[in-house]
Amino acid sequence: MPSQVSHQVQLLLPSQIPPDPITDVTTEIIPKENQRNTPKQVEIKGQLQHCLTELDRLRKIRQFGLSTDETFAKIEKYETEKSKLNKSLKRLVNNAVHSRESRKKKKAKLEKVMQLIPSSNLVKEKPGPWPLESTQPDLLRTIADIVISQSAADDKRRCSTLYTCQTLADLHVALQDKGFSLSLSALYLRLMPRRWNSIEAKRHITTVPVKLMKAMGAPTYARSLILYCAGKVSNFAHM
Repeated sequence: MPSQVSHQVQLLLPSQIPPDPITDVTTEIIPKENQRNTPKQVEIKGQLQHCLTELDRLRKIRQFGLSTDETFAKIEKYETEKSKLNKSLKRLVNNAVHSRESRKKKKAKLEKVMQLIPSSNLVKEKPGPWPLESTQPDLLRTIADIVISQSAADDKRRCSTLYTCQTLADLHVALQDKGFSLSLSALYLRLMPRRWNSIEAKRHITTVPVKLMKAMGAPTYARSLILYCAGKVSNFAHM
């Protein structure tokens, strides 16, 4: 006769079930002012917390003997998902640590160069690419000078706005003739936006008090008068 094997099952109360750790990743204590937002880590931690909650619920069902084949399948599924999420979270944390160390080393090297060569402007106060004004400091003033030198006052002198018959392409060509190097879109962003609630380049671009307007149906003599005045102003400037 086949030998009968007795199985002893230990029933654990819900308070005795050890909770699963969210992750075994060791985190570094960083000062609050140097912390950066980590939306991906927050998202994965939320998914991992949901996975652990479901695992805890299914394990309680199994402990009380109310589980079915579907329960065991779900437990296996959440176990696999938990392992994947832990690996992803660990990789993200390690990448953040490596990036932080890389930035520290780079900053130390730049500060060392600044001590050796004080005139070199290598350390920036804000992250992001270098602005055009750092390599071309007279850009904004030159834009304003070009527009003002070829502008005319309002016909009825009812406002202080100056009007010009220049287009954005004309202004771009004039800047290139003076030795400036920038794209048409970069020049457009350095002018005042047409809409007051525009968010284009609102944070990192400094604009000049020049605004693009729709073409106005000015008569021919007005345009010729503007060009005549602009030529006179240019001649006086050269004199």
